[in-house]
Amino acid sequence: MPNSLQIELASVINLSTIGALKAQLDDAVSKNTDVALLGVNVEKVDTAAMQLLAVFGEIKADGNALSWIQPSEEVGNVAALLGLESALCLAAKG
Repeated sequence: MPNSLQIELASVINLSTIGALKAQLDDAVSKNTDVALLGVNVEKVDTAAMQLLAVFGEIKADGNALSWIQPSEEVGNVAALLGLESALCLAAKG
């Protein structure tokens, strides 16, 4: 069973700050680990950041699990607005 890695997301994730997040995600891919994203502190997230996370979600679906620990309301709202709940491995709220 692969190792597990928890990545804590910053309160603001946008085009100017996603470089560090991409590096963490790249590291997880290179280590072939399951990843849990801690999203409770996310207050603002832009489309570029959501696209990065969605691509990562698709990569992880090929062999490792991607999960969320307490995704913030902002994460859920932006994911729903962009239609990315599935790609982000977020259950649609009904």
